[in-house]
Amino acid sequence: MSIAVAVPASTVVLLRGDHPFEVFLVRRSDSVAFLGGAHVFPGGRVDPADRIHDVVGGVRLQADSFVAATENLTSRMPDVPADVVIAHHVAAVRELFAAHLQTGPTYKDAAGRPRVVSARQRK
Repeated sequence: MSIAVAVPASTVVLLRGDHPFEVFLVRRSDSVAFLGGAHVFPGGRVDPADRIHDVVGGVRLQADSFVAATENLTSRMPDVPADVVIAHHVAAVRELFAAHLQTGPTYKDAAGRPRVVSARQRK
């Protein structure tokens, strides 16, 4: 058996509410080879496009806001270069957005319970 090479990836654990809280999961397609049909946290690999090579020039924020945001992100991963930390966060946001598009928007039913309209139900 060969050992697979680790691929940089990000996962989002999204919770809502207090007690009991809700957990946002997505269902993997039955057609994928690895964990087909499983309910998982949204996430995926860090793509080259997620990297901001010129961090200061590539982000159009006010300098003070950018420095504060970067310090906040990198403080949780102090041994990782800032551009890698930001790439992981960009990948996480991208994957969460893609998962939302896959599952569809939520709405409340007549009893006030949140419901999700899946992409299949919208067609």
